Amino acid sequence: MKNIKSKFKDILPKSNLRKQNKDEEDSDYIRKVYPILFKILKKKHTRKKEKDENGKDENGKDKNGKDKLVDVKGKNGQTKADIIKDIYEENARLLNLGWGKYIEEEKSKGKDNTDWKLIYNRDQLSSVYKLDSTPLKCPFCGIDDCTTLDHFLPKKNYLLLSTTPFNLIPCCYTCNMKKGDYDPTEGTGFFNPYLDTSSFDWLSIKDFKLYDSSLQITYKINQLDNQSQKEKIEGAATKLDLLERYGNKANQFILNEKNEIKKYCSSEDEIKKFFKYILDSISKLNLDDDNWLKVLCTFIQEESPVSAEARKRLKKYCSISNRWVCFKNDVRGPERGESLKAYLKYVGNDEEKGVYFLSDEQLSRKIVCISYEIDNVQLEDENDLNVFVPGVIDLSDCKDAGFYIFDSQGCTGNCYKCIGCEHGVIVLKKDV
Repeated sequence: MKNIKSKFKDILPKSNLRKQNKDEEDSDYIRKVYPILFKILKKKHTRKKEKDENGKDENGKDKNGKDKLVDVKGKNGQTKADIIKDIYEENARLLNLGWGKYIEEEKSKGKDNTDWKLIYNRDQLSSVYKLDSTPLKCPFCGIDDCTTLDHFLPKKNYLLLSTTPFNLIPCCYTCNMKKGDYDPTEGTGFFNPYLDTSSFDWLSIKDFKLYDSSLQITYKINQLDNQSQKEKIEGAATKLDLLERYGNKANQFILNEKNEIKKYCSSEDEIKKFFKYILDSISKLNLDDDNWLKVLCTFIQEESPVSAEARKRLKKYCSISNRWVCFKNDVRGPERGESLKAYLKYVGNDEEKGVYFLSDEQLSRKIVCISYEIDNVQLEDENDLNVFVPGVIDLSDCKDAGFYIFDSQGCTGNCYKCIGCEHGVIVLKKDV
């Protein structure tokens, strides 16, 4: 998690914002952004005809014959003009009070009853922000790029803050969905990337274990001196499943680097140098990867007994064959009748074995190829397969993968899904 106050210029490219002065208050700086968004609001008046009870036009045209501009009213009697005026006033109150005092006041009073659907338009608001063309990492997780705008205080409860940049946080889709309508005023707190700073030491490796042929990396939140900051980080980490997501991301990262480690690192000391090089590259290039990667690389290359043991396990893990081979480009599945040799030549993997694990870089497309030449491949019918491959496959490896079988005639053309695995026997069912 990181502070993104410095990213305003990138997030709002249509603005003529200067960089924030060193001694300038956040509120003074952010106030410069508001005119852009209020212009949007003012354009949202709806042009329509006024009608009487019988549905006939009554003064529905101006002197030029054009429809009159009518300020539509919401369910509570507010007009859009009323709401725009209220938004000005509410944003001014937020800036004058600051987040801390503002939230304190909000806790002591009820939610506003403004009809937010009357004024809010996601597409119109998002068009002002630059989220796609500039790769900005999500400030909550640091894993994926920002593709959405999260309302720090949910718009259903705080309509009058629904368009202020101070309440809009660019983030990834996953974090936005997991946070949902969570209201930070009702809990112990929640990390705000515009206001809160997170030091490098809030996150660390909890375990670095090797189970049979599977690597398991887990993270933990460190003890922090600042109790308020600790509660905010813990609240965000819990709501967004950050520790589990970091563990999955770290496992994927190691998996993607496995061939490189195996190729260039013949000793534990070389593994240490390998990860120190990655860590140095992150620092030099000022990459947006968040703490999960920095913490992982720091841990592996440190001079400590636990790090030395991790390097030992990592070396053993990289020596295990028949694991996923990842490619930067998308990996297509084999075609019907395509030989295993031809398919492996296409994907660039010619290692001789009976089971082949292939994936794209993000492990979003996983393919397992099984040759009939391995022992105990039994085709019972067109729907079910029992495959015996002891010590190679477990359910955690293959539950999301597509399995393809190759016989002497090439690929059968059917894709199978794993429905069970026990004692080296996996049960496959035809994917229909």
